[in-house]
Amino acid sequence: MSRPVPRSETPPARAFPRAMRKRGKRIPLSLLARTGDSWIWFLGTGLVWLVGNPEWKSRAARLLLGLVLTAGAVFVIKILVKRRRPDGDWGGVYRKIDPYSFPSGHAARAVAVAVIAWSWAGWPAGALLLVWALAMSLARVALRVHFPSDAVGGALVGAAAGFLTLWVS
Repeated sequence: MSRPVPRSETPPARAFPRAMRKRGKRIPLSLLARTGDSWIWFLGTGLVWLVGNPEWKSRAARLLLGLVLTAGAVFVIKILVKRRRPDGDWGGVYRKIDPYSFPSGHAARAVAVAVIAWSWAGWPAGALLLVWALAMSLARVALRVHFPSDAVGGALVGAAAGFLTLWVS
């Protein structure tokens, strides 16, 4: 059974998308929202591991561990919480494959990537990845695939998974 969405969550999730989903803004938002797709990160990181030098193979292995930890944590929380996605017409694939919105797997993955990459890339690359994570998460809220608290929850899960990955590897 799905849990109800708090009333305090509904107005921002509806007002923000109206302002952002104007005709010319939907395509850039859609592209930005897809940059956090899991297949992109698993495929890209796997390719780096396959063709990279030993240093990059080590970094890719650490990032793959972080991606797996993040995906596992998000999956378990989504199954426990079972919060339905906001009403909307964008993201049909996401709505069919994963009907639950809390926490945002995209936000979790993006923040985990930023935390892990920051450990070897430092400033300003790590900060730029965090800005990307925020922008991508806001795009998903604007496209009504997530409520704002889904993105915040996902970011917290991603930060925890990222730091856990750094601690164990």
